[in-house]
Amino acid sequence: HILAQPLKETEQMGTFYSIKESDSISAMRKLGEALQTAASGLSCVDELLKDELSDGKDAGTSSNPRRLYMVNPTVRAALDINVREALKVAVRHAIQCWVRHGHFVIGSGDDLPSADSADEDWCAMEARRCLDSLGSIVSHLVWLYCAEEGIELGDNDCSFIVSDALRNELETLHQDSADFGVLSKKKPSVASWKKYSKRAKMWFILSLDKSFASPLQQNLAKMLNLSKDLKPLL
Repeated sequence: HILAQPLKETEQMGTFYSIKESDSISAMRKLGEALQTAASGLSCVDELLKDELSDGKDAGTSSNPRRLYMVNPTVRAALDINVREALKVAVRHAIQCWVRHGHFVIGSGDDLPSADSADEDWCAMEARRCLDSLGSIVSHLVWLYCAEEGIELGDNDCSFIVSDALRNELETLHQDSADFGVLSKKKPSVASWKKYSKRAKMWFILSLDKSFASPLQQNLAKMLNLSKDLKPLL
């Protein structure tokens, strides 16, 4: 599954923490290569969705623009899966990527992100590409879901699907968070996980495409009690 590539391509390499501790240049380079492969695949899916939905977006989600996009192959695949399920899967993969690779963007613990080598800086760049593309893909699927349901972007129904999938995935990931190795070698404390997951939620919201998903961003911020934190950024 292309949306899972940032995890599948890197899951056999150990955690970022273990790679950094080993001081292995080749391991860090392999991580960069894997993230680059994942980023390229995600960018392709993002561009396909953007192109295939462009005509429909001009019509708006509540005007039944189905005839403008339903024959396009990538959109058709999402509709065949069931767009609601496709959206939930995309949200889950996006938040998994933020937990595993988001430290390249938001840092870990109280530390800001910093690269100690050119290879680590490359990993950060490719991780950011993955996260940006996943945010954009989620945004496109949100638009598609709203168009299929004939509702406005930012509608509570759609916002709840996204926030519920996000919360459930974070709860699941908390059980396995030591495997991600971004906060410490050991399973993080409740307080450190709460702080990190809050930042992951904020950056997930910010990764959505503001050009058309701004109403969703606003509603998600409200549902996740992040309106005050995100007000200067939305």
